[in-house]
Amino acid sequence: MSPLWTFVAWLATLAFFAPVAWMVLTSFHQEADAATNPPTPFAPVTFDQYKLLFSRDITPFLLNSAMASILSTVLVLALAVPAAYALSIKPVEKWTDVMFFFLSTKFLPAIAALLPVYLIVKDAGMLDNVWTLVILYTAMNLPIAVWMMRSFLAE
Repeated sequence: MSPLWTFVAWLATLAFFAPVAWMVLTSFHQEADAATNPPTPFAPVTFDQYKLLFSRDITPFLLNSAMASILSTVLVLALAVPAAYALSIKPVEKWTDVMFFFLSTKFLPAIAALLPVYLIVKDAGMLDNVWTLVILYTAMNLPIAVWMMRSFLAE
């Protein structure tokens, strides 16, 4: 790789990781220092926010998040692998239309579906339920998983 492309690659890497580094650095500042405009990257470092966070019992929240993520991932894989396999080995007459159907479910912005989904979940009595998150995460990620796995298995 030429030195120019190496420099461009490092520049792109810096551009992608700079916001994450900024977020981590800002988490060690007081709220008043973090909210200043223009931002002050050299504000005094403090661990007070982390002490406050870990002084509370956050275990149930972490477990709920982990459970929802892991269960939805397992469910997406369990449903997407057979569907993608079937689409990759059996020639479908307009397979591009079938794949477009899977992807078209991702065209709607998530915010546009927020109110209807909330009302349905509320009427079903499933608010504040981990299983609601599992169902929603699975429904959101299944089309992309089928599309990606079909492309992988077709080769």
